[in-house]
Amino acid sequence: MKNFSYVRPATLEDAFRALGGEGRRDVLAGGTTMVDLLKIGVVAPDALVDITGIEALDGHEVGSERIRFGALARMSDVGDDETLSAACPALTNRPELFAIERARPFKDKRIVERAEG
Repeated sequence: MKNFSYVRPATLEDAFRALGGEGRRDVLAGGTTMVDLLKIGVVAPDALVDITGIEALDGHEVGSERIRFGALARMSDVGDDETLSAACPALTNRPELFAIERARPFKDKRIVERAEG
């Protein structure tokens, strides 16, 4: 694995600044895929910018005219939101969209495995 700089900005402005630097910049958004790709040499950034600490990118909001999903919105939070379910049932009644089991277990375990892997 190639050596790289690691940056964990706290704000969007800091993230844009970090991403605007020289060389290849890749974003880490909480998943393990990037780490796996780094290990096997598929990606080799000069800097890795970890955006998981930026609160402005987290969560989701249900408004009267629109629904906003942050880049770091967790599918478990989306799936459990009763307000969102009432506003747009198609988003929360699709178990294959969620990688966790909630109060009502999935009937088809293959769906869970596909969503997780």
